[in-house]
Amino acid sequence: MPEGSGDAAIKRLMGGLPICSTHTGAYSRARQRLPLDMVSTLARHTGRMMGERTPDTWHWRGRSVRLVDGATVALPDTADNQAVYPQPGSQQPGLGFPLCRLVSIICLASGALLNAAMGPCQGKGSDEQSLLRSILGTLESGDLLLGDAFYATYFLLCTLQARGVDGVFEQQGSRRRSTDFRRGQRLGPRDHLIELHKPKIKPDWMSQTEYEQASDTLKVRELRTGGKILMTTLLCPKRTSKAALKRLYRDRWHVGVPGEGRIIQSVKVRPRPRDSGLVAWEAPWRESKTVKPSDHVLALEYSNVPGCNVQ
Repeated sequence: MPEGSGDAAIKRLMGGLPICSTHTGAYSRARQRLPLDMVSTLARHTGRMMGERTPDTWHWRGRSVRLVDGATVALPDTADNQAVYPQPGSQQPGLGFPLCRLVSIICLASGALLNAAMGPCQGKGSDEQSLLRSILGTLESGDLLLGDAFYATYFLLCTLQARGVDGVFEQQGSRRRSTDFRRGQRLGPRDHLIELHKPKIKPDWMSQTEYEQASDTLKVRELRTGGKILMTTLLCPKRTSKAALKRLYRDRWHVGVPGEGRIIQSVKVRPRPRDSGLVAWEAPWRESKTVKPSDHVLALEYSNVPGCNVQ
C-alpha cells in the first residue's frame, strides 16, 4: 500500500464516502496510459527546478557539480524484453535476464535527477559514453562533471572543454598503469600537468567533421590522492588543491549514502513491467531500495566521515 494511503482511506470513511476497492488493477492500467514523454519531461523539469533552487552554500566553490554514473537493471525474461534489451551473450538462452543500461546526470547539491538515458547492454551505441553523449545538453557552461574511470576519455574532455564545463574523473585503467609523474610540468608530489594527443584513429561513432574539429592536443592535470589517480581540467593547484579534489571525488557518494550511512542502491531493484515499452516508462524513475553496503572500497573511503557508519 502506498505511503499515506491508509490515512486517506480513514478520511474517506470519516467523511461518509464509500470504501475504496483494494484492487490496484485500475491504477496500474491508468499509469500505463501516461505518455512516456510527459513523465520524463516532468522528471527533468522537477530536477532542474530543484537544482536551481539549491542554496549557494550547497555548491562546490560556487560551481554546480553534476555527477554522471551508469547502472544496469535486470528485467523480466519475456520475448519482448529480450528483443529490445538482450541478455548477456555469456548466458545461455533461458538462463539469464534481459539487461537495460542506464546513465544518469545528477545534481550533487540537491541529489535531484537531471536527466537519464537508457539502452541495451550490447550492440553499437550501448556503452555508457554513447548514452552520456545523448544527454550532454543537460550540462551548462560553468558546470563541473564528476565521474568514474569510464569517462576519462580524450574526446569527452574535449567536448566538455568546448562547452565550458570542467571535469574530474578517476584515471582510466590502461593509462593509470603508464602514468609517470616524473614527466610533464610538476605541480607538487604526484601532481603534474601533461599534454594528451588526439587519437590517430577516429572512433566509429564520430563523424569526420567532428574528428577534424577536435583539438589536436589537450592539457590536463593528473594527481594521485586518496589511493586514486584523478584526471581533471582544473589545472591550477593554488585554486584547486589535491585535498580539495580528494574531498570532491569522495563527495560523489553523498547522493547514494544518507546520513545514517546506508547505501541507496537502485541497481538491484528489478522493474515490474513485462512489456519492453513500459520499461522505459518506469526504469529511470524507479524508487530506490535501501540495502546494506557491500563495497569494501566505499567503506574505506567513508571510514573517517563523521556520522557515516559504513561497514
